[in-house]
Amino acid sequence: RDLHTAYRRQRQMCIRDSRSTVGAGDSMVGGIVLGLSKGYSFEKSLQLGVATGTAATMNEGTSLCKREDVDQIMAFFEAQK
Repeated sequence: RDLHTAYRRQRQMCIRDSRSTVGAGDSMVGGIVLGLSKGYSFEKSLQLGVATGTAATMNEGTSLCKREDVDQIMAFFEAQK
């Protein structure tokens, strides 16, 4: 699959499920730092950051990301390889 198609699908999923952007940036930074601290590649750490930031938008109010949402988004990235 081409990168543009993958991006569009991910974006559609995020827009459809977006409920609040509170904490999304902090969650993204946290995901990147977590990935790097676990020894993940830079690319995988960025993917984890995007997944945690995106997952944070899928909850209402000030709730941050849920593990199952992050896992679903990471599985999406893996399927694009």
